[in-house]
Amino acid sequence: MSRILKVSAIIAMSAALTACSSETAESEFFTGPLTPTDAIAQPVKNLCPMEARKRCISDYFSVAAKMPSRTGKIVGDTIVLTPDQETGFALSGPRYTLHRGRFEFVLDYQRDGDDSGDPKFLDTYDIVEIIEVNGKKTVSKITEGLVPAGSEPLRVIWNFEASANQVQFRLKYGGQSTLTAKSVTVTALDKMILPAPR
Repeated sequence: MSRILKVSAIIAMSAALTACSSETAESEFFTGPLTPTDAIAQPVKNLCPMEARKRCISDYFSVAAKMPSRTGKIVGDTIVLTPDQETGFALSGPRYTLHRGRFEFVLDYQRDGDDSGDPKFLDTYDIVEIIEVNGKKTVSKITEGLVPAGSEPLRVIWNFEASANQVQFRLKYGGQSTLTAKSVTVTALDKMILPAPR
């Protein structure tokens, strides 16, 4: 059975954080700022779950080899990481705007080794967004966790209480295991409503 981590949290909204990034604010699907709530009582029927370059989409998929990477060796569609390589971020993406609702992040991978030892040498993941603080863009961490040994896909379900800009799933290599990153998928779990024809 796949490991499923179900988490839910409130994403605080600062005055600088709006419902869409400036890159996507002119989208025909943009519906205006969304007010954070303590909980989503019913599944969100989102007009546009994710936006990328003014396009409305409901899911994202990429093989690891086509994602930005700072370490590892590209082998076919995969990124292979071994102890003789540098530690750091092995992949990150997609940098999309994710609107209010539930999303599933899936990392397909193979990792040899164990989950014991010094935490700073373990392989981990995080999900981050880009926010503006005093006019400067900065990375804000949404959640993080361990990438356990094995070959079952890592699944993280996150409930976004408000829109988040330039969201990335990042895989960080700790330097001790042998890890093959295969692909990343991000899927909107709440129903997408398309605008009626004019």
